[in-house]
Amino acid sequence: MIRAGAASRRSLIAAAGSAIVVLAVPSRAEVAIRRVFVDAPSGQVHARVASPGAERDAKPPVACFHFTPGSSRMFEAVMPLLAADRRVVAFDSPGYGDSEPPSLPLDLGGLADSLTAAMSKVEMDPARVRLDLIGSATGALIAIELASRFPTTVRRMVISGVPAFTAAERSGMALEIDRIEAEQRADSGGAYIRRRLDEVLAQRGDEPLAPHINAFIDSLSPGARWADAERAAAAYPAEDVLPQLGQPVLLFLNPNARSMATKRTPELIKNVRVVAQPRAGSMAWQVAPEEMMAHIRPFLDGAQP
Repeated sequence: MIRAGAASRRSLIAAAGSAIVVLAVPSRAEVAIRRVFVDAPSGQVHARVASPGAERDAKPPVACFHFTPGSSRMFEAVMPLLAADRRVVAFDSPGYGDSEPPSLPLDLGGLADSLTAAMSKVEMDPARVRLDLIGSATGALIAIELASRFPTTVRRMVISGVPAFTAAERSGMALEIDRIEAEQRADSGGAYIRRRLDEVLAQRGDEPLAPHINAFIDSLSPGARWADAERAAAAYPAEDVLPQLGQPVLLFLNPNARSMATKRTPELIKNVRVVAQPRAGSMAWQVAPEEMMAHIRPFLDGAQP
């Protein structure tokens, strides 16, 4: 069990003439993250759950979906910050983290099916419960698919690292995944693992080591099936689905993004607020949680950031 440090409740005091108005700002209350397993069509799905308690659970719940290969651990730093006044559940996608792998690889729709079933087991059935979604990369595509399926119950969505590939780009991505997978199968000595660790350490800079090592470990946990969700993401026609969404979307854009598939994403969303990600790459969620939350909380609460 993980606990965020307790902090006193803060207030913002604004003077208007002789009157003083006190505006309450939610505190970073002590919030526990517990871990649960639920049954889904793909097998058991693991999730991290953070809740402020019934007396403070006043706002719509939030479901979080990670990038792949990775796990729900990527949201551990932001969950206590967001769960001061709402329930937050971060799911491991089937075959990743501590979730069981399905018997056969799932496409994006299949991943969404299993995660919808898992959500219903933790009182977040998107067919009945109004809620918000957070997702990164493959997790963002899962959130997009759920928002398209449940337009009246999914209120708002926060996404990062969202590719909107053309059909030609999707074909190219599939071939690249095949190439990398073949190289790794032929690498009986595991040299690719050492190279990946070297890359992780090179990208770390002066940031804390632990989040980077955790992300490295999570990237290895799917074993030989690391590419299942990568293929599902590469095949998903986000460029067709995104223009159909009506929900407000907060899009974190990597300031160093070079891919046209990522750069074109904002143009496809009707109701989008674009902000520069405080750190390049997917590690922003782990190493810059306060900066991310400075945008996320006001957006989910319907206020200007």
